[in-house]
Amino acid sequence: MTRQQLRTLPVALAMSMGLVGATSIRPVNLEELVQISDRVFVGTVLEIRHKPGPGGLPTRVTRFGVTEMVKGPLGKSGQIDLAQIWTGSNRQQGVSPLPQPGFFPGEEVLVFLHGDSPLGLSSPVGFGLGKLAVERVVGGRVVRLTPEQQAILLRGLTADDEARLGISPGRRISETIPLEKLVGWLKRRGEVSR
Repeated sequence: MTRQQLRTLPVALAMSMGLVGATSIRPVNLEELVQISDRVFVGTVLEIRHKPGPGGLPTRVTRFGVTEMVKGPLGKSGQIDLAQIWTGSNRQQGVSPLPQPGFFPGEEVLVFLHGDSPLGLSSPVGFGLGKLAVERVVGGRVVRLTPEQQAILLRGLTADDEARLGISPGRRISETIPLEKLVGWLKRRGEVSR
């Protein structure tokens, strides 16, 4: 091994430990998503900071103001910080070569998080599947699923589950699910998985 490789070995090991402990790549449906998740919540991105993390790793910390806790613990502050390894070159735009969903200040989201790794790092379950954008529409808030998200997240749901979620038969190109119905359904599933 060269000296350069020896110098970067601790960082590479730390990164791999954090990533292994804080990610999943198998596509999971909604039921599996809530079962695998340590924390599930609805919240707004308050801020994004970049700072040195464990072992000097570049880390992005996204702070959420939680409006509704679906599963898992929430501290007295009503906020959750998500720390992730950050290797992006354009920090203003939230760009990272790792397949992580980006978050942006002011964005309202439904987030499914893994538990923290030994390094205090985490990530959304199933990468992009663990971050669902919340939209405000006349009459409330909805989660809009892309056709790709529909194919994965709604896979295996019973007709009864789909009816409870307010999903239309035959699924349109862009399916919306009322946030209130989705959160209620997820809470019931989260209780079953505990």
